[in-house]
Amino acid sequence: MRFTRSAAGAALTVAALSTAQLLTAAPAAADPDYASVTSQGRELRMLCEARQYDPGTGGATGTRSDFDGNGFEDVLTGARDEHTGGRIAVVLINQLNLGAASCVFYGTTAADSVSAYASGDLDNDGFDDLILGQSGQNDAAGGIWVVPGAPTGFDLAAGEYLDEDTDAFPGVRNPGDALGATLATGDVNHDGYADLAVASTGEQFGSVPNAGAVAVLYGSASGLTTTGAQRFHTALAGVPGDPVAPGERFGRALAIGDVTGDGYGDLAVGTGAAGGQIYLFDGSATGVTTAGVDLLESSFLNTSTLIVHGFGDRVAIGDVTGDSHADVIAGMPDADVKGLAAAGAAISFTGKASGIGLADRQVLRQGAAGIPGTPAAGDHFGYAVTTGDTTGDGHPDLIIGVPGEDIDVRTDAGIVDVLPHNSVLGTGSSFLSKSTLGVGSMAADAFGSWLTVLDRVNNGGQLDLVVSEPGTSIPSIAPTGGVEMLFGFVGEQRANEGYGAWLITTPAEMALRNFGIA
Repeated sequence: MRFTRSAAGAALTVAALSTAQLLTAAPAAADPDYASVTSQGRELRMLCEARQYDPGTGGATGTRSDFDGNGFEDVLTGARDEHTGGRIAVVLINQLNLGAASCVFYGTTAADSVSAYASGDLDNDGFDDLILGQSGQNDAAGGIWVVPGAPTGFDLAAGEYLDEDTDAFPGVRNPGDALGATLATGDVNHDGYADLAVASTGEQFGSVPNAGAVAVLYGSASGLTTTGAQRFHTALAGVPGDPVAPGERFGRALAIGDVTGDGYGDLAVGTGAAGGQIYLFDGSATGVTTAGVDLLESSFLNTSTLIVHGFGDRVAIGDVTGDSHADVIAGMPDADVKGLAAAGAAISFTGKASGIGLADRQVLRQGAAGIPGTPAAGDHFGYAVTTGDTTGDGHPDLIIGVPGEDIDVRTDAGIVDVLPHNSVLGTGSSFLSKSTLGVGSMAADAFGSWLTVLDRVNNGGQLDLVVSEPGTSIPSIAPTGGVEMLFGFVGEQRANEGYGAWLITTPAEMALRNFGIA
């Protein structure tokens, strides 16, 4: 979706863009224009470019990021603008090739940096919707944007901005709240609409700074709504553990999935309190509940060979043990293993009808339980964790990024470990690197910094793995970054296509760097 050029320096409004303009590739402009939408006095900009783009018709099911409804899931990741230091969201519209279309979303100032992004079908119309967090805007009070998916990719004109001043949004807007610092989507109340959890990690309670809170907003036929919205924090009755504490940052990581196996999405919340914690709140027909909240604390996880750091920073949910209950996986890339600083580890907590507990856990690290490799300082095993069926057996696998892994003399080249679903995780594990894929690893690639698994080929079967390499570069250019798209074949993932930052159309004043950051 490359937009036609207007007067120099002028922004095209969404209303001025016809369907023909959205779908017809125009000659490349030296300074391409953007579309923008304003809501509650805030502006969001979108710049898209199309190459042989064929829109979808909607009605796709089981996707997480199919914005145009063509059945092929799209890639949603991040990048950095070298000039402002701010982060932006990047979408690669997928049509069996990553070059079908690319879009960048960004604010008007560095304070409008995109702090988090998520996707899900909030109105169940067959087009997944885009949610962007901007935790730094408006004196770091923060806010979120919701941009509906559409046959043209995105219906930016219908984009809506929400913050704690929005009617019925729980909480009160204050500087430093950092609303939108983290996001997660999933169907909490099992009504067919994706719901949204959004953290304000800087929220202050009384005189306690950076205590944090999480709001849950629900999807509906009309999209995301504040009706029935909920808010959770450690000062709330029914939430276990100590009351709010400075620097707790409740919500520093979020994930939604059915851990208890009752059909409702449960909410996992990471916090920095007491060296790191993870809470699990049950979903129900009426939403998230504080009945029977589970609390996992890092202080009980240290052993003679593992010193936990950063527990609660990275959380994923998926049924990787194959028992019909999703498991909660915590990535701890800064953990010390056998005295090696930041070698990294991960822990999988087995989901049960009763929730999760410390007793049902598996500690995962390189060189143990069949996982390839040898721990080394700075490997950062667990920097990225995700789940999905990459082996074609119908069950989610656990995929773990190790971006600090050295390959021969190539420092921080990075690898990805694939742990097939198993009651004993690590059995049958394998690893991927750019070298094993035939692409060629390079120093500082940081391959494995960000991961996602999606249905790229619309076959409903074995899914495809996308791996970022935000440190990669081309000659004479700083680390611009890229992603490697792999195709899933029975029992393996094969390299298929790479896409670098230099292929993405951006405004002339923007220099894209570190494409593929989380």
